Amino acid sequence: MKISVLLLFLLFVAATFAQAGKLYFTDRGAGRVQRADLDGSNIETLVMLPGSNLRGITLNLPEGKMYFCDNGGDDIYRASLDGSDRVSIVSTSLGFPADITLDPLAQKLYWCDRNNDRIERANLDGSGRETVVETDQPYYLDLDPEGGKVYWGHFSEGSIFRANLMDGSNVETIVSGLTTVRQVRLDLGAGYIYWCDRNATPSRVQRRLIEGGPVEDLYLGLDTPHGMTLDIPAGKIYWVDTGTNNRAGSVGGRALCRGDMDGSGPVEVLINLSQPWDVVIDPRISDYGDWRKRYLPANAELDDPEDDVDGDGIQNGLVYAMGNRLPVISTNPPGLEYAVRKNVSDLDDLRVELSTDLRTWRHNADGGSPVTADFPATGLPGDPFQFIRTEALPPFDLATQLYLRIALPSR
Repeated sequence: MKISVLLLFLLFVAATFAQAGKLYFTDRGAGRVQRADLDGSNIETLVMLPGSNLRGITLNLPEGKMYFCDNGGDDIYRASLDGSDRVSIVSTSLGFPADITLDPLAQKLYWCDRNNDRIERANLDGSGRETVVETDQPYYLDLDPEGGKVYWGHFSEGSIFRANLMDGSNVETIVSGLTTVRQVRLDLGAGYIYWCDRNATPSRVQRRLIEGGPVEDLYLGLDTPHGMTLDIPAGKIYWVDTGTNNRAGSVGGRALCRGDMDGSGPVEVLINLSQPWDVVIDPRISDYGDWRKRYLPANAELDDPEDDVDGDGIQNGLVYAMGNRLPVISTNPPGLEYAVRKNVSDLDDLRVELSTDLRTWRHNADGGSPVTADFPATGLPGDPFQFIRTEALPPFDLATQLYLRIALPSR
């Protein structure tokens, strides 16, 4: 038997949803918490706090909540993702609460208190508060919950540290010799730690293997890079630049910017702001339009589903639908093994079609008897793709020539 595979892309139909992928960011200069689409479009103001000094922000997406710090009143706030139901959950014994992040495994909040020289944690309602580690001027942090580590930078020294997450013991210096560390982010899968060095000459975004090796300059010539987050599946870094150094000829000052995690692409200046301080990402996408904003450059010309933005011979729409894993032929019985993106609105009709002559194509929805059977794999929790094996049914499983294609019909 000879089996051939064709990938056929026909049409995606755009859909509009109330909640899709978003950037959430604080602008201390304007006293605002805002959000926008992943390409910087559709900016919304969620919280207005005149006289505030807004700092770090983090999200709890399953609960639909955000948390952010205000040095104006020394408060940590919780609010719904649309900015409603705002309440102060920690308001005592704080002195310059800076960055804040969430441990999704233990359901705990962690934050740096620069003036009180400590990293603290609490339950999501602010109760059960405790000091994790006492350390000089901690400023920005990230967590490795499964590895049991907390990482943080020093406010005025060029060093990054880590310690045991449970009790703050075993403090280690991970990176030294920097100028002024801002934001610390981990890509645990690849083993990298990322940071901003705001007062270096030139100001820069850098990375290094967590366990050692040379420091890589990713983006140079910035003004004052500060808060930063990683979109690891998309290979993107987002950062905000407060613009307070006022460096002549710098790129992205007083703006929210995006680049590639390996530094290969240009700086994209997505949103011009007053004095942005921190940014986090809601990576959820609902359709091809959201995927385009997340994965493709904001000014990309070849951004339609039938285009091929990177020239690799695979249409954008197929990358969206199936990721970077193209179908694989299976035998005995013949069929395909492939991935399909889950929890989106425009892939419901994606199907496998088969033919023995490349003229007549059959599928399960054409009114006749079923011609294929699907066997979905269980998959890992949180994986955005569903893995499926589709097998040809009799009599096609015994055909001398069999052609298979994955199609998304127009609607």
